[in-house]
Amino acid sequence: MIYMFYFLMTFCLLVDGLLRQDQVEVCERVTYLEKKVRVQEDEIVCLKSAVADILRRLNQVEAEKAQNSILPTKPVFKSSTPHKTTPRTPRRTPLDNVYVTPPTRHSTPPSSAKSRTPIKKWGSMTNSTELNGSHNVSSKDPQWNSEEGNLRIYLRGRPVSLYAPSDLSDYSVDKEVTTPDQKLQLEYVFGYRGRDCRSNLYYLNGEVIYFCAGVVVLHNPEEQTQRHYLGHTDDVKCLAIHPDKVRVATGQVAGHDRKDSKKKKEESDKKPHVRIWHSTSLNTLHVIGIGDFDRSVCCLSFSKQDGGAKLCVVDESNEHELFVYDVEKGRKLANTKGSQDPVLAVEFHPSEPNSIIDVGKGHIQFWTLESGKLTKKSGVFDVSHCVYDVSLKFNTHL
Repeated sequence: MIYMFYFLMTFCLLVDGLLRQDQVEVCERVTYLEKKVRVQEDEIVCLKSAVADILRRLNQVEAEKAQNSILPTKPVFKSSTPHKTTPRTPRRTPLDNVYVTPPTRHSTPPSSAKSRTPIKKWGSMTNSTELNGSHNVSSKDPQWNSEEGNLRIYLRGRPVSLYAPSDLSDYSVDKEVTTPDQKLQLEYVFGYRGRDCRSNLYYLNGEVIYFCAGVVVLHNPEEQTQRHYLGHTDDVKCLAIHPDKVRVATGQVAGHDRKDSKKKKEESDKKPHVRIWHSTSLNTLHVIGIGDFDRSVCCLSFSKQDGGAKLCVVDESNEHELFVYDVEKGRKLANTKGSQDPVLAVEFHPSEPNSIIDVGKGHIQFWTLESGKLTKKSGVFDVSHCVYDVSLKFNTHL
């Protein structure tokens, strides 16, 4: 009997040792496979980026062969203040989604204001050309300046100067003329919005991507060419790159015209919203959040753990409301009130699913998405230490 008991105990210990050894080997194997999957995912992302860059270059080559038109030059007036013009790079040619606008003129010094000729006002706008399909072209009367050779109009409360052709010697604003056949195309954007925006400068597939006014610029520093995404209807305030390094999300503000803001807008795309678009073809893939946001969209972030399936958005309402959307379906998964202080950055945690962090004026907040609800934990700072948290970054190499 004792011998049988000893035999059973020995057998159990042997089996237990084998199971433990197998368990250790299985854990090591799983860890190895996880690392291998991560490496393969990184290789797939690099491959997608390379394919996107190849497609962009092929489109550029086709555009160079197809378009040989001469771009319009900037109008020059004898009485205006002379300024230098940058010589055009021979390789800069318009692409499929690149449009041309004349550069903005410098205003003359205040001392010469008295010597200018009187400004004529355009009395009627009934025969003027509609811009961007908007019936309310301006909220103020357009003004023609014969000395500078430009017509100043107001689009949504903001002044815009339109310069007359250089070969036009005389122009009457009261004369009715037919609509010209020529169309303006944007060629190059000068400027960058960095005064009130953050996390808006990225390097993507050989191009520097940023925004200025309502245009998202994809600038190629080697070839000195630009492509432009023109899907937005107003100023862009934020930018985020999808983990696949191909898709881009950008958020815009609402209109600035006081008359338009009091009136119920028929066009839904005038409201603050987010557009997700393809960085190679510049085609809009999704429009998210129309009617959800107040004033504008200030921060964006794609989720990392699930390959960018979710998008986090923060608006500029008084409570800086935080939203989470399903990217493919465009469906809102959750939303909640955030901080009354300005929010300057928001990010999904790279390794913890459904974990979101936002920072701003005197705060850092940790959000967890569970069962369609967002729960918050606030970080505690020394009063003398934290004034503004303007950005955050994760160390993914640990």
